[in-house]
Amino acid sequence: MFKQNEKAIAQIADYIPRACRGMQLQEAKARLEKKIALYIDDGCDAAVLNAAFAPALNSHTRESFFRASQRRSAKEATSEQD
Repeated sequence: MFKQNEKAIAQIADYIPRACRGMQLQEAKARLEKKIALYIDDGCDAAVLNAAFAPALNSHTRESFFRASQRRSAKEATSEQD
């Protein structure tokens, strides 16, 4: 289950910056929430996914939203190399 959650987090973190590039902040947050819901339906832990993307979902600007998503992606890349 742990690997499934980590894989989902990495996939979402990679997807969001590409998919939401031209969107307004609220649209991007809605897309992220939908993506999280899809992974929860597939069996991932809701608490883990929501905690991982809480900084992005609580951001007040597009820049901070994308920065939070990229930070998550960078953390995933570093942990995969270890």
